[in-house]
Amino acid sequence: MAKVRVYELARELGKDTKTLEDAVRSLGIPIKNYMSTVTQEDAQRVRDLLKGGGKPSEDAPKAVEKRIARTVIRRRGGARRKPAEEAEQAPVEAAPAPAPTAAPAARPVVRRVPGSRPVWLSMWV
Repeated sequence: MAKVRVYELARELGKDTKTLEDAVRSLGIPIKNYMSTVTQEDAQRVRDLLKGGGKPSEDAPKAVEKRIARTVIRRRGGARRKPAEEAEQAPVEAAPAPAPTAAPAARPVVRRVPGSRPVWLSMWV
């Protein structure tokens, strides 16, 4: 059973590696980057997804949630949502613009007189 690199699969399908990485992850196939390898069966699933234009198959593993502590939930597997999808699903209400504040007072310009010493130096000399 030969394995196929993700970037070779992207070249074969004429897609960008980033796009193909997202497609592979949406099928629940664990990869780290474009240099990762996938089995022939997984490669065929990716080809079917990208050529067919359909959604991932139903046999793809769903996200598994495991509660580690009271406030910690570990989620593994499943498709990850893109930030653009999150923005579409949850519209954000426009926050009122802050009231204009007065500009901070400008610091006075201190110029040294040529030949003078700093105050702290004149104490010891």
